Amino acid sequence: MNNKIEHIYEKISIKVHEFMYTVAEYFNLPLESLRHFHYQQYCIEVYDFEIHKLSMGRISQKKFWANITIVDNSAIICYNGNSTNIGRINYSIAHEINHFILGHYLDGTQFFAELVDKSSYTQQDIPKELEANIGASLLMANDDALEYHINLSMNFKSLCHEFQMSYAALRMRLVNFLTFNYGFSSLQAWHTVKNFEVDNIDLKKILSNCHLNMYA
Repeated sequence: MNNKIEHIYEKISIKVHEFMYTVAEYFNLPLESLRHFHYQQYCIEVYDFEIHKLSMGRISQKKFWANITIVDNSAIICYNGNSTNIGRINYSIAHEINHFILGHYLDGTQFFAELVDKSSYTQQDIPKELEANIGASLLMANDDALEYHINLSMNFKSLCHEFQMSYAALRMRLVNFLTFNYGFSSLQAWHTVKNFEVDNIDLKKILSNCHLNMYA
């Protein structure tokens, strides 16, 4: 496991979980019941966020997924309204919310954009975008929610539907979940998720065996 990535993941996880607990208390819900729309509603009601669907031009719709402008402890999020991938839209809004909750604006930067072409980011942008990606993944499907629904023997497609995530976003979330929560190597995690996606393995059984080995 890459120690630098592990450190970043743990740092972001702590901050994002603090936000999760606040939102869970606000709605009087257990963590496993939180979904992406709860965070959106919380930000709208508590921080006066505005979230807008933006119709894009022929070129711009291929350039960015969403953006956020942060002003006076509030924010305006605009997302690419031309996208038909609801899971992608949900993830993009969660990504932008993370720029706010992670305090990325505290250095004076007020505007952040999630670009389609990741190579277009500047070197200064890359660390914050990585952190926002990690945070978005956690908000879309937190650890408690994943554990709960995997224990219900849900398959990959059912989890996508439950969390309203794209296949790509859930795939990456599960890889991180297995890597940072269960100690899988990156290769083991990707192999496990790939097999889970095509219904070749019982992920509930694998995690149960991991729990047994942890406490053996």
